[in-house]
Amino acid sequence: MAGLLALLKHHERIGPGWLLDCCVDRCDFFRVVLVRSPADLPPPETCAGVVIAGPPLSPDLHSRKDRLLREELIFARTVVGLGVNYLGIGCGAQILAWALRGKVLEDAEDGRFGHDSLELTAEGARDGLLGAAGARFPVVRVPSPRLVVPPTAELLAGTPEAPDAFRIGAAAHAMIPHVETTPLMLEEQLAATPSLGEGRDTAKALADVRAHEAEQRQAAFDIMERLIERARRFCPDRPLVSEDDEPIVPV
Repeated sequence: MAGLLALLKHHERIGPGWLLDCCVDRCDFFRVVLVRSPADLPPPETCAGVVIAGPPLSPDLHSRKDRLLREELIFARTVVGLGVNYLGIGCGAQILAWALRGKVLEDAEDGRFGHDSLELTAEGARDGLLGAAGARFPVVRVPSPRLVVPPTAELLAGTPEAPDAFRIGAAAHAMIPHVETTPLMLEEQLAATPSLGEGRDTAKALADVRAHEAEQRQAAFDIMERLIERARRFCPDRPLVSEDDEPIVPV
């Protein structure tokens, strides 16, 4: 029997979006977890997969040694150490970076907003998880602090100065832009955080996201289906293997 596939979120109405829809259709061992305190985090040893998705966190949470963030970093470090499949998007990418000696810069921000295309590096296109969506796929961007990826990370999209996706070892993945965000989720984010739309043509941004909704949904499903399959086959006593049952050697 597979362990738990935990979908973690920090906001009641903003969460895993298309990734959750895929789980509802294709997975019987997932649980959505609203994380409001350290007690909400599932025991790492019970997990076969972890997804943390949501809007970016304020970089000063780390410098202030926020208690919940500190516990989430320990959680992320533990699941990665156990070889559990991890996908962090937005705040989940920040958590993975912080947990493994990367950085979230307080004085540098990527201000892009709305629809964009994520183009994977050659290594990203070969990656067994993100590469499932193709070498290029639609995403939604919201203003986010720039990251410095951990020393052991493999860059999967973007540049070292402005990374968009990276991998740690064989099973831990992170994306800064959002493949999971539905048009309705973006609308709700704008309503909840009016400053997000200041100085921007939000009507056009929403129209662009809706215009690429079908392709983005497919990309999210392609990635999540692959993660579900990896979680279903996860065994802590055996190394992660490819779809051809070849061992995946950590980078």
